Amino acid sequence: MVTLRNPPAHRGSILLVVLGVLVAVSLVVTRFADYALQRGALAEVRRGEQASEVSDQLSGALEAAVAVLASFREVEPDLRHPDQGWGEPAVLLEEWPEALRGVEVMVHDESARIGWSRVDPRRMRDLLEAGGLREGEVAAMVDVYLDATDSDDDQRLRGRENRRNPGREEPWVPNRPLRSWAELWELPEWREAAWTEEGELAAWARVLPGIFSLRHGERGNVNTMPSSSLEWLREAGILSSTAWWERDRIRRGEWLESLPASAGETASAWLGTSTSLWRIRASRPLGQRVFWKEVWVRIREGEDAGSREEGAAAHGGGSGRAEGMGERTTSWGEWEIVEFREGIEPEMEAPGEAGTVGGGLVSPGFSD
Repeated sequence: MVTLRNPPAHRGSILLVVLGVLVAVSLVVTRFADYALQRGALAEVRRGEQASEVSDQLSGALEAAVAVLASFREVEPDLRHPDQGWGEPAVLLEEWPEALRGVEVMVHDESARIGWSRVDPRRMRDLLEAGGLREGEVAAMVDVYLDATDSDDDQRLRGRENRRNPGREEPWVPNRPLRSWAELWELPEWREAAWTEEGELAAWARVLPGIFSLRHGERGNVNTMPSSSLEWLREAGILSSTAWWERDRIRRGEWLESLPASAGETASAWLGTSTSLWRIRASRPLGQRVFWKEVWVRIREGEDAGSREEGAAAHGGGSGRAEGMGERTTSWGEWEIVEFREGIEPEMEAPGEAGTVGGGLVSPGFSD
């Protein structure tokens, strides 16, 4: 016979105590969760306020940098080289309002490269052949490029028109100006010539974006172009000679004011001796991110150059992706704002060649 024992009299009270503790703990956890959410929301609000403040700072820094350029142009209308002083507006941060401290400013001479749109088909063939490509291969590449960038449906002898790109929405030929060098390498004949079997860009394909820009159609400034670019143009027969260009003379500030006749017949169409397009970038770290704004500016032409409209540099909203040069412009005093961009990036180390001066970062560089 099995005898059932009654549970201890205190077991029910222990259970009640445990349940009470669980309820208390749940209340504490709930309170802490609510507190954490409130703190998180408050932090988000504060971060939003800080981001707004940084945005205003960046806009102010861009305006200040343009003001520096304008001041230099009052003394010297032709700005030929950043070493004239306008390339380092950050040195004036000591005299700028306290609100601009901590903002990094970079001014680039975008006309240190030649606008690719200035290259006619004959010269394009010369450039590619100078890169070591065969004549027949070059002829097909030039025809494909022309078909890709014109607006008609007429196919050239060795070109490619209206053929679908398997697995892609767009055809091989977009019938518009190319927006990046990556798009150029997407064209089949160019891709086959540009990429080696090891999956690397050929030497000529690496050099081309350093000499030419798809983003603008300006003449190249020989005072800021590297000697290697000019030498490559000479090898391609574009320049008759480069003996007139001396690196040491440029470094001493003896900038060319005009091109010599010995440069060749194409030189005047492709090259100049002053800056015609500036890219100004202002950035500031906030937490683990870097906020930045960037404007492309050039001197406004015409009688209405003195009028001022609210520019994209002060209030523009971008996605961090630049549109094509010249698609939209805004006047900013005598300056024409060709493009505005802004974005947020993870905080990174500054480039090795960059220098910090007066609280601002100034370094050479290109954007595409």
